[in-house]
Amino acid sequence: MELRQKILAVYNESKLTFEQLAERFHVSTSFVQKLVYQMKREGSIAPKPRRGRISRWQTQHYEALQNLVKEYPNATLVEYKKLFSERTGMVTSTPTLCRKLKKLKDSPQKQPG
Repeated sequence: MELRQKILAVYNESKLTFEQLAERFHVSTSFVQKLVYQMKREGSIAPKPRRGRISRWQTQHYEALQNLVKEYPNATLVEYKKLFSERTGMVTSTPTLCRKLKKLKDSPQKQPG
């Protein structure tokens, strides 16, 4: 926030271009431009929340995968992918399935009782 405030203060007090401001503060020209336009549009220079992708994987998907691993301990990744799709109706990429299997392997297992 401090850097954003400094950039805007200099922008308001001087006739520097976006390029000159960017060079002076060691940021990109597009950052300066977006900052100025955001202030004009929204009246705020606060960083916007990051937009991330929401995972479609829910608890039941992890449980289904875990059950597949128990039922078919020697299955290949391709076989797991096919079985998972058949069981859940959700198609997933091979790299994603590989990451989820590693996540299951690395997570502590619940102890019975």
